[in-house]
Amino acid sequence: AKYDKFKQINRFLEFLDDLLAKDGRDTVRIIDFGCGKSYLTFIVYYYITEILRKKADITGLDLKKDVIDHCNQVARKYGYGGLQFFCGDIRDYKTEQAPDMVITLHACDTATDYALFHAMEWGARYILSVPCCQHELNLDVKPAALPPVTSYGILKERFCALATDAVRARLLESRGYEVQVLEFIDLSHSPKNLLIRARKANVSEKKREAARKEAEALLGSVGGGNTLLKLMGGRPAFVPKGRMRKTRPEDIDAVMALYDIGRQTMRNTGNTEQWTGGYPHRHMIEEDVRLGRSYVYEEDGVLQAVFALIWGEDPTYRSIDGAWLSDTVPYGTIHRIASRGEVPGLGSWCINWCLELCGSIHIDTHESNLPMRRTLEKLGFTYCGTILCDDGTPRRAYQKDLSGGDPMFTKVSENLKALGYQVSVFDTADQAADYLCGRIQNTTVGFGGSVTLQQMGLLEKLGKQNTVLWHWQPAEGRTGAQMREEARKAPVYLSSVNGLAETGEIINIDGTGNRVAETVYGHEQVYFIVGKNKLAPDYEQALWRARNIAAPKNAQRLNCKTPCAAEGDRCYDCKSPARICRALSVLWRPPLGARYEVVLVNQELGY
Repeated sequence: AKYDKFKQINRFLEFLDDLLAKDGRDTVRIIDFGCGKSYLTFIVYYYITEILRKKADITGLDLKKDVIDHCNQVARKYGYGGLQFFCGDIRDYKTEQAPDMVITLHACDTATDYALFHAMEWGARYILSVPCCQHELNLDVKPAALPPVTSYGILKERFCALATDAVRARLLESRGYEVQVLEFIDLSHSPKNLLIRARKANVSEKKREAARKEAEALLGSVGGGNTLLKLMGGRPAFVPKGRMRKTRPEDIDAVMALYDIGRQTMRNTGNTEQWTGGYPHRHMIEEDVRLGRSYVYEEDGVLQAVFALIWGEDPTYRSIDGAWLSDTVPYGTIHRIASRGEVPGLGSWCINWCLELCGSIHIDTHESNLPMRRTLEKLGFTYCGTILCDDGTPRRAYQKDLSGGDPMFTKVSENLKALGYQVSVFDTADQAADYLCGRIQNTTVGFGGSVTLQQMGLLEKLGKQNTVLWHWQPAEGRTGAQMREEARKAPVYLSSVNGLAETGEIINIDGTGNRVAETVYGHEQVYFIVGKNKLAPDYEQALWRARNIAAPKNAQRLNCKTPCAAEGDRCYDCKSPARICRALSVLWRPPLGARYEVVLVNQELGY
């Protein structure tokens, strides 16, 4: 057994050497999740300090207090001052200084997912993970999911283990890592013989999106879940196993039963004001069927969902307190959608099915229908205003239009140009990055703190032809504060925004204040790079977005001890000394004395 462990540790060092031997850092910070007795942790410390002659700052984490106490005693015995061990759960672990590398050797089941998620959130440059005991998917997948593979216990277990690691690899790629899945060690020494090696790289947005979709599709095809995907805010893609068809007269009893379930679901989620008095009534459904506008999704002979899709102009939508994205007629309107609740993701799939069929979809829902509101927002629908039903009750109205680009970009572009900004619009982040590289050459560029700029890989791309100053990645021998000061004097400055109103107001919130200051004064040229998720209909909602969406996410990213970071749901206007909302800038128009350009990207970027 000791020889097997010896072989595993030496093999792990070979992978480590491939990553660190050419790394120019003087100090390497590593977190070892699930370190156990820490044979590997001690050897890694020795290898870095004695073989590579670098400084090592290594933290080991495990659940067993007696083991951790012993490891700390051994570290003190050998004078390993840069090696420390803590007792704790991977899920709850926080650190104020992000590591360069995260390693896991046989972290059991979903512990690997939490370790990978932390590594991605910290932006760790390297990840080495040898997973163990991938039970989660095996418990979810039914024997009939993928016959004959899943019909036999041992084959199902091995398939689920491989599928789990494939999903993990793709999800790492979706966050900008180059990933290899390698044989860790011969099976004679350990049955846990796969290693996931990931290196932070400049992965195109197109590849990242494709990787995530592949992971979601794989899970959806076998009907299983994955903790890493859940932590990233995703879910398995819905893969239809049934069929969509028009409702027939003989389906009406089953359809009414679906609406009974829909009403009960609303009540269970706190919506007591919608679908009251027996709505939708049987005569409405009979009329929908007669006109051929009622559809059902059927799976294994059971009706799982129903809705009405009305093609043309809906008279209810002629008057709106607000504005539609486009007035194109005809368009599709979805009414009376309900599901049995047995097929995860089915409601979203039905809405997308309608969108693909019609190109432009209008839909409304009640203020209290929070699940539907969240679904529509997640699917990319835009809240357009309030409409009134036939009985005079108000509804929130939404639209999504695939028929002619993004109408909101058209409107905000026109408004920004009228205010005096130069505006450029791109479909992808890669296109926007190429444009900026062509515009910015042979100069000094300052960066504000921005996840958007990080996701686009602009430091590396612009750094090929310019001097780029960014306090997030200080040059060797300089501090973040020094980099901020130097960036203040740069001719060109890049930043994203926390909120952009369709009416043209640009909003940023800052903790140190450098970003809000630099985007207002001191540079010859300022670029704002804005993903579509930053847009809001007006100033009030853009400010709300900056405070209640962007700020909590940034507080979580920085591991701040604030109420918004703990809950992740909204601004609490707290008095915490760790509060990052300390300065606010609103640009009503471009400040005098500089050129301002807003680069709009039709992808979600940053927070």
